[in-house]
Amino acid sequence: MLHTIRSAVVAARRADPRSADRAAAAAYGSLMGARGNSGVILSQIFAGAKEAFVGLDDVGGVELANALAQGRDLAYQAVSTPVEGTILTAIREMAEAANTGSTDDVVAVFDRAVSAGRAAVARTPELLPVLKQAGVVDAGAQGLVYIVEGMADLVAGRVTAVERSADEEAAVLADADHALPASSGGTWGYDVQFLVPSPTRGVRDLREEMLRFGLDDAGLSCVLVVGDDSLVKVHVHTRAPHEILRIGLSAGRVRDVVVEDLDAMVAARERATGVTVSATDVERRPLAVVSVVAADGLADVARSLGATPRGRDPARDRDRAR
Repeated sequence: MLHTIRSAVVAARRADPRSADRAAAAAYGSLMGARGNSGVILSQIFAGAKEAFVGLDDVGGVELANALAQGRDLAYQAVSTPVEGTILTAIREMAEAANTGSTDDVVAVFDRAVSAGRAAVARTPELLPVLKQAGVVDAGAQGLVYIVEGMADLVAGRVTAVERSADEEAAVLADADHALPASSGGTWGYDVQFLVPSPTRGVRDLREEMLRFGLDDAGLSCVLVVGDDSLVKVHVHTRAPHEILRIGLSAGRVRDVVVEDLDAMVAARERATGVTVSATDVERRPLAVVSVVAADGLADVARSLGATPRGRDPARDRDRAR
């Protein structure tokens, strides 16, 4: 999400100061820089703002409430199987709160949305048992609330703008967060990402065709296809990368193509850690979490939460040193 919002901010700063132009630039920048599921969904929330602010020089409470509602709609449309207890729940409840009550004061609309977002984040463990089991809230939902809260504080004058250096704006964060889908065939498949500028096919049409090749053995969708008639972003986990690329090429020229062999990534991690990762082993369990920590204190925290140490165990090393 940081990579996504940073791309949106950099693009918006380069646009004309009109609300419509800034919103359009932020939507485009966020789509270009979107990383991970929450990042892609965040880009669709910005796309909703772009649609709501068309032709506007300034934005008030009515326009803000409309932007959140349109962002909610586009966010849900981007996901073939919406899951509550995530960023989707947060944007839905924030949009509902923003559109309930007076919209005369933009700060009041912002504050209602933030308050509803905080409440939604607090409830995410009740909606997703895995969060409750781990004792955490959903990161995507929390990230969205932080972003909107920052906007609210700036508009209300509770904080001032922070200057960023050119080096910081040019920084690119490595996207190391790959979700590995389980497979009874023992293979992870490929992670395929690319952009299609000025596509000749619609987003829904592309998504529906790609769904045929982005399903795991449990029938769960691993497909994100978002954008508009100016730019489409594709992020799919599949065992048929050539089919995903074929579909993308049917809509025009593709760019920024990334095809990563998830099997090779797993093998590299096994060599580096000495821990064997089996797709079939993972499927026999409802959920597996791998925590990689680089400090003894964090390792102790992970162990206290029930983690089983693999590879080097800092606690064991300390015992041996004694």
